[in-house]
Amino acid sequence: MNQIKNKVNWFIFTFGVFVLYGIGYLIFGESHPFSRYPMYSSFPNWSYVFYFTDKHDKIIPFETMNIHGVEVSHLYYLISEDLQILYGNFQESKEDLDLLGTKMIEIIKVQTDFDHPFIKLYRGGYYLENDSIIRIDQLMTTIDYEDSI
Repeated sequence: MNQIKNKVNWFIFTFGVFVLYGIGYLIFGESHPFSRYPMYSSFPNWSYVFYFTDKHDKIIPFETMNIHGVEVSHLYYLISEDLQILYGNFQESKEDLDLLGTKMIEIIKVQTDFDHPFIKLYRGGYYLENDSIIRIDQLMTTIDYEDSI
């Protein structure tokens, strides 16, 4: 008897949540949590990270450039879309990476006024293979402002 009562209570609660969610959708329409956002409905098998180094391959912290890592990532995607370069899943060519990296550094230099005379931009990437996470680092571009002086 107790099991039946528990099942009935569970059904009433579940049905009640479903009805409340439906009413919420009718009242609020396409707004969170009553809509489906594609950015959360699936996850790609890859992820990119970016970092800068000096001529000795010592990492240059973003703080010294007055920028945040997320800004560098967003810049990568914005420039890719602007130049109509397909990105993601490591499909970019070396030429694409060089062009993107050069544009990124030019924009960051103007926006942040950094003073590094030599800089390398790397793209690190992660992807899932079987049950392991694999990392790939690729040099995007090298800018030597010392040679231009």
